Amino acid sequence: MANKIDTNVLIKGLINNTALPIAVDINGKLRIQSNAEDSWFRTISGQDYYIHEGNHFFIKGFQQIDGAGTVVNFMFYVPQTDYEINAFSIVCGEAEFTLQIYEDAEVSNNGTPVAYFNNNRNSTNTALLQPYASPTITDYGTLIWSAKTGSGKSSGVSMAMNYKILPKKNSNYIWKVTKEASGDHYIDYDFFWFEKPVNI
Repeated sequence: MANKIDTNVLIKGLINNTALPIAVDINGKLRIQSNAEDSWFRTISGQDYYIHEGNHFFIKGFQQIDGAGTVVNFMFYVPQTDYEINAFSIVCGEAEFTLQIYEDAEVSNNGTPVAYFNNNRNSTNTALLQPYASPTITDYGTLIWSAKTGSGKSSGVSMAMNYKILPKKNSNYIWKVTKEASGDHYIDYDFFWFEKPVNI
């Protein structure tokens, strides 16, 4: 295990053109590479780091939804764990849809497991977050996010959660899509998340 680095010594070494090895802190939080000739150092973003570590996952797909008033539900179960789930979603529809996210939902059946993929295709890590489609919902819980997409001039626009959610542990989250327009139309969805130890 690597020793925890002293940042002051590290920066001083870079300034003084001192050759330094690749360094990480005790939890592997920071990767730094030094070059004795020109004294540069390299860092990577948090999401990139977790992709490389094999702890970044995604679900990408589309679905045809029939008729006005039709509802499609996805459920994400967040287990009690020592990891934080950092969750994002992007959606777009070719007609008018209402999108809602509920917290602390109650279900009598989880539904069908949804296939997800690791962004690092060389990793065999599996996700802690558990995604499902078509759960049997007895109580939607608390509405925490809502949006409308695909109506008027915004037809086809992508609606993104432009911030990160750290979902509550030991909780079910429902991602609800309600078709508002008549006819058959497609909705495109992209769920992605990374999982990090709470001490990093």
